[in-house]
Amino acid sequence: MKSPGEVTITATQASTAFFAAVKKIFTVEVLPAAVVKTVPTLKPSAKVNVSKRTITISVMNSGKSAVRIYIDGKKVKAGKNKVKTGKRIVKVNVGGKRIFLKSYIIK
Repeated sequence: MKSPGEVTITATQASTAFFAAVKKIFTVEVLPAAVVKTVPTLKPSAKVNVSKRTITISVMNSGKSAVRIYIDGKKVKAGKNKVKTGKRIVKVNVGGKRIFLKSYIIK
């Protein structure tokens, strides 16, 4: 049966020298398969804004994965980070994978 519904099954056994004749009837109900809705998995992403000598970093869709943010190899927190002038390299890792790498010239 390929679709939901009911089917009646009849099983019979003829009598033999050792067994009596038997007839069994039963109904099987086939229910529709459960509908599984898939939830789209969003990839983690990072957003970086630079204004004067402040680098603001936010990370989206990281779930429960560990988030590691670095400026010039030094671990920093998400949000606003004051930096000195010069070339600054921002790296963001989520769940052990690098999702963002970019250098900025701070004046």
